Amino acid sequence: MRSDGSACENCLAAVGNFKAKLAENETIWHKVVKGFNKYYLAPKGDLIMSQTKGVKLNDATQQRLANLARIRDRSPHWLMCKAIEIFLEREENYEREKLEDMERWEHYQLTGVAIPHEKAAAWLENLGEGKVMPCPK
Repeated sequence: MRSDGSACENCLAAVGNFKAKLAENETIWHKVVKGFNKYYLAPKGDLIMSQTKGVKLNDATQQRLANLARIRDRSPHWLMCKAIEIFLEREENYEREKLEDMERWEHYQLTGVAIPHEKAAAWLENLGEGKVMPCPK
């Protein structure tokens, strides 16, 4: 890519090569994606978005994002998608665990069945000494 933003002959040749690979095996590759300063073949289902969502970022965050994108040789968009994916996975796991905890608490309140303190303390002490034992029931 030239400093004026136009594509040089090498860039055009690289895109042509990618498009040829894409045509050879359409079942695996979805399309050619322009990265920050390279082109990539995007596998089918790989962060292909159907809607655009706007995110307002302050100048400092935008600069940090641009710097990281340059270092990682990825687009800022790719980094934002990855960050959102990781955040959602973490928060969904948290909500799932919270629901399990509430179900256990309700079960305890209804039945009164619990692990006695002595058994739990002995199990934890064994873990602290490096002895892996099944959780007491």
